Amino acid sequence: MTTTDPQARAAAPASSSAPAGTATGAAYGQEHTHGHAREHSRGPAAAHTAPARLDTVSPVRKVGERAAQGADSSLVPATTDLGVEHELRILQLLACTRVATPQQFHTWLTPTASDTSTVRRHLRRMARSGLVAANEERRPNIWFLTPAGLAEARRAGLADHRTTSVTGEHVAASPAYAHALAVTAAAVAFSRNLRPDTRLGTAFGEVADWEVEVAHPLGSAGLLVPDAVLHLRYAEVPHAFVEVDRATMSLGRLVTKVAAYERYRTHTRAAGPRTPAREAGLPDWWTRYPRAAGRDRFPPLLIVLDGKSADALSVRAADVLNGVATLRGIRSRQFAVGVAALADVQEHGALSAVWRVPVGTDEHVSLGHLIRQTRAH
Repeated sequence: MTTTDPQARAAAPASSSAPAGTATGAAYGQEHTHGHAREHSRGPAAAHTAPARLDTVSPVRKVGERAAQGADSSLVPATTDLGVEHELRILQLLACTRVATPQQFHTWLTPTASDTSTVRRHLRRMARSGLVAANEERRPNIWFLTPAGLAEARRAGLADHRTTSVTGEHVAASPAYAHALAVTAAAVAFSRNLRPDTRLGTAFGEVADWEVEVAHPLGSAGLLVPDAVLHLRYAEVPHAFVEVDRATMSLGRLVTKVAAYERYRTHTRAAGPRTPAREAGLPDWWTRYPRAAGRDRFPPLLIVLDGKSADALSVRAADVLNGVATLRGIRSRQFAVGVAALADVQEHGALSAVWRVPVGTDEHVSLGHLIRQTRAH
């Protein structure tokens, strides 16, 4: 997920042939550019029936064209229309995380504002345009992209081919919604706090992307599905795996999942029709994450704890670290694991000394220290 601001789109005249109650892309542009929102008869629940688009001749379209040509579409100049900027970034956050609450949008977009009223106004306007919808049975409401919103995010260069067709609607309605929102909270915390920084000897770049639930092969052992994969730009460590633990699974299951990362670290690509000959026998992560392979360091695993009191999370962290300390990659320091409370990441930043590690020290360390202790393969 990009931390830079998306580019503005130019307003275009509204089409007089637009169906009643439908926000055309041009009308959507006029709603912002002229500072007055036209009322529509539809609410969030009907958002799926009217696929609205942003202005098709706007600079946003050019961002999508640049992305198709291989340009870095995430480094987009800021728009002069703050409302459009915020609504594009709402598309962006939901494309990366699938679900979010008004408070999470507020924390990410307008942290200096006194309340969530600005964000809620944007969400209502986007819902009338058919780009987002909310599960109103949850408190607070859980927002997600509609199919039209996901398509618009892709077209604007705010989501790429790795984003699946899943919009987040099923997540908002499922029992897993609390965990999904905790993953979103982690994404917001990382995106707000990670910036280019070389003070600690390891350069960490700004967040370029955030992917949820991406499957990684383990051969006959099945699949590893991280909660999220964090991609950093201009970084010595360009990728990191993220697991969010709310203490709802047993300690044994969590340790088993960490062990699955160790298996993935050594999993090699088998020869076959879908594997180029030059990649057969190489670790899968070398081909999936070539920037990490170029530095010969397996992406670190960052475990973010939430859902319990600070004291309970401290005990949980110690138990997790003790449980994984005997893994071969951790003992050889070729597999870095850090554990931190979400509240600490939110308050102090991901670069700060909020991480506990399985070996080497009992003190909290910075992300830079954690990575510097990782040995190359």
